Amino acid sequence: MIRFRCKNCGQKICVEDDFAGNKGRCPHCKQIISISCPDNKSAVQSEVVLQNSGSGASVFDISPKTEVPTDYSAGSENHLYPDHINAAEQDKAPERKYPWLIDVFLYPANKSGLTILGIIVGIPLLLRILSKFLFLFTTVFPPGLVFLTLVFVVRILLGGILSMYACWYFCRCIYESGFGAIRAPETVAVTPGLAELFRKFFMTISCCAMAFLPACIYYIITRQFN
Repeated sequence: MIRFRCKNCGQKICVEDDFAGNKGRCPHCKQIISISCPDNKSAVQSEVVLQNSGSGASVFDISPKTEVPTDYSAGSENHLYPDHINAAEQDKAPERKYPWLIDVFLYPANKSGLTILGIIVGIPLLLRILSKFLFLFTTVFPPGLVFLTLVFVVRILLGGILSMYACWYFCRCIYESGFGAIRAPETVAVTPGLAELFRKFFMTISCCAMAFLPACIYYIITRQFN
């Protein structure tokens, strides 16, 4: 059994060894992915479409006993080869152990959530402490102003990057919560690069601005006439 994660969304997928090297469609993000070939085995040339046969299913077992045609047309994925795809395991939506009013405050109470909080909150705090220390140090040793300036520049650059990452991670949490997640998601496999992070941050800010723009215009117009 081959177990791997989708490179686009991080979804866990499980298929038979005979399908190593195939191309399929992720049941979560619907993007075409390649099934890794374990132990350097020769890749099979056929293509298989991974379909979501039930809501919430994330791990699939594709039976290799029946031949599957290699040609399929775009847009017909929803009804291709339903007899060849069976859900072997399912990630059941976790149930809340505590009342929701208490449980919502425990959302970041897992390894991933605490790690992200440590990065977003801890690093700026350490840099601020270092800046104050260097500021006091420069009063005794004036050439230390060079190090203080360097730390100040790093604080600005790193603060901007962490702010964009925090915005992206917040949106990711909302996205995962829509699928029933009650704890902070693991994002190691889907964390974007710096350029992609900036693009997503700009898109998020633009969407928020467009959402509130009509209300702002209405408020300004009505205030002028009152």
